[in-house]
Amino acid sequence: MRAAIETEINPALQSLVDYVAGDYAKKAPEKVGLSQYPGGQEFYRFLIHAYTTLDMSPAEIHQLGLAAVQHDEEQMADLRKKMGYKGTAAEFRKFLLTDPRFIAKSPEEFRDRLISYVKRIEPKLGLYFLHLPKAGYTTERLTSGLESAFTFGLYVPPSDGQSTGIYYFNGSHLEARPLFKAGPLITHELIPGHHFQLNLAAENRSISAFRRFAPFPAYTEGWADYSSQLASEIGTYADDYDRYALLAQNVHQSLRMVVDTGFHDFGWSLEKATEYMREHELESDIQIQTEASRYSMGTPAQALAYKLGSNEMLRLRAKAQKALGKRFDIRQFHAWILDSGPLPLEVLDRHVSWCIEQAKKEKPAQ
Repeated sequence: MRAAIETEINPALQSLVDYVAGDYAKKAPEKVGLSQYPGGQEFYRFLIHAYTTLDMSPAEIHQLGLAAVQHDEEQMADLRKKMGYKGTAAEFRKFLLTDPRFIAKSPEEFRDRLISYVKRIEPKLGLYFLHLPKAGYTTERLTSGLESAFTFGLYVPPSDGQSTGIYYFNGSHLEARPLFKAGPLITHELIPGHHFQLNLAAENRSISAFRRFAPFPAYTEGWADYSSQLASEIGTYADDYDRYALLAQNVHQSLRMVVDTGFHDFGWSLEKATEYMREHELESDIQIQTEASRYSMGTPAQALAYKLGSNEMLRLRAKAQKALGKRFDIRQFHAWILDSGPLPLEVLDRHVSWCIEQAKKEKPAQ
């Protein structure tokens, strides 16, 4: 095997690297974004529907993102005032990104902070969910060779050779990954986020394999983003710094709608988008550069799935609460969302509406 890697695989990979860095790079455009290409804007509209399953125009999404960023930042200003902070938003941002209390001294310390939020949420899961996944979960550090490609990390569900769901966190450049955002991160990636959604679907043998594993990012990422909000209700965030981190995470997701549409429909340059992100994003330059590359040259429209998906789930929850009043059960609502596997948002809307009507027919508990 070693001989095959050294004599066949590595030379072929090196040849590809040389080509991409040479002749291919010379032909690459200076601009970024799909709008520069013939039919690029039409293709972007196709991708928006593919990733979000919603019929929304780039202009609608862009304006929604701008309004959401403004709303979130107003809440952040109110919280800073409550905390007694007298400086500007930029000064508070610098404080959160550089103060030693928020910088992990080792990957182990970063992991321990992630686990601390998991421990807070575990005792209360039964109050919010009718069903819990059978698969266990943990966190581990990404291998060093992958860390440069990820802003935060990734969740890997159980497989035939691995019975546990694992969130692999990025343990490099810890000075650029402040601890204060660990709460919204791990509730998004592990519990009750990706680990719950992916495994409750995978373990549900009453539905077909397609319905267990269908790739609908607005549903999957929407649930994970909704989970970060839900964790606040559960009491996972212990102090105002945690709550500020959640607002910063909300800005991060809202900002994606602005920047992604900016790149691919409005013709934004990499410099313009990066400047906008530096103005609003509570992230280090390393994180911002990675994210900007992802939106501009990675998977156009994918980043829209997070906020648009969670917005829809929050809307459906409000709809169910209004329709059922005191009979509304948050555990039942989460079962409606999770028990049928990933769904396009339009189908999820019809499904929840049907569930509401069925719940109305049930006799109230005595």
